[in-house]
Amino acid sequence: MAGQKGRRSFGSLRQQKSKRWSASYVDDTGKRHFAPNTFDTKGDADAWLAVQRAKMVTGEWKPAPRSVVIFDQWAERWLAGLEKSPRTVYSYRTTVDRDLTAPFGSLPLDKITTAVVRDWYDTLPKDKPAKRAQAYRIFGQIMRAAAADGLIDASPATLRGAATHTREREVPDLEPADVDRLAGQMPPYLATTVYLGAYAALRAGEALALTRRDVNLKAQTVRVLRSAGTTTPGAERIGKTKTAAGNRTVAIPKTVTAKLRDHLDAHVGQEPTAYLFESPARPGQPVSYQTLRQAFRGASDAAGHPTLTYHGLRHVGAVLAARAGATMRELQDRLGHRSVSVAMSYQHGSALRDRAIADSMDAAITAAGKTDEQEES
Repeated sequence: MAGQKGRRSFGSLRQQKSKRWSASYVDDTGKRHFAPNTFDTKGDADAWLAVQRAKMVTGEWKPAPRSVVIFDQWAERWLAGLEKSPRTVYSYRTTVDRDLTAPFGSLPLDKITTAVVRDWYDTLPKDKPAKRAQAYRIFGQIMRAAAADGLIDASPATLRGAATHTREREVPDLEPADVDRLAGQMPPYLATTVYLGAYAALRAGEALALTRRDVNLKAQTVRVLRSAGTTTPGAERIGKTKTAAGNRTVAIPKTVTAKLRDHLDAHVGQEPTAYLFESPARPGQPVSYQTLRQAFRGASDAAGHPTLTYHGLRHVGAVLAARAGATMRELQDRLGHRSVSVAMSYQHGSALRDRAIADSMDAAITAAGKTDEQEES
């Protein structure tokens, strides 16, 4: 198990996420010493500890000089050992190549001080807070892993708050009429994505990966099992959802069910595997994320919400569900933000409640529509 520590009379063993083993021990002065490298097996790491113990008993022991490891070498080892999706590894590697290789690549790990890190961080573009935070966050992970393996005493990534950022983009609280206007500005074959984002709280990739068989008009639900991502080397075009909790069945309002029925009749093939939003340029494939993003940007500008992104529609769905009486746990289930083990324990109980949430949302949408008609008359 990754991160597992071994309890013993002398020294300690730890299995890293890469499945390799690190070993360390404390000398008579209380200073901890790490093995100069990690080991393939627990037995190899244990044997190294036994040798160090024997040397201490016979008086032959001397503190071994720490091996010099260059940042580039360690970063490559760290990337190779990541237990992440291909898209995530690609994203991390892109950040390392873009933001970390030039300032740190040729430096020994133990020469990267807090002052060096602070100077580097100050050079990152302040007008791109998300990328700035991600660069620091990944750098911090790399250096903490180096410390855990005994290559350095402690991580120099100590700048408080540098790994996070506050989103400057505010998500407007849209009313049903606003959602209708947004949908009306989209290409007809993509209009229903707006309703799925706003009222089913689907991520863009989740909506694009839907097929005919994922829609149950009778039960008024959509089933989320996959996500359509961007083109990434080593990653499938259609892959897993962002998290295990992303696999879920979401109850949708009756008004959205009606729009889905019309969409299926007008734009979707009869095969169960036909994508709900098929690419006009690539038959049999879903619309690309870039195409949806571009279309939504134009629609949001035309509808008077230039700062709104497709992902912001999930905020709309969460607000409406909360107004309908959803608890935090129900919101997490609906948005797909719960760990799979916890989600499964509430799956049966939340299904009926999720239906009630969708029905309450439907009532709010319908009421808003009637109010608009009365005002126009």
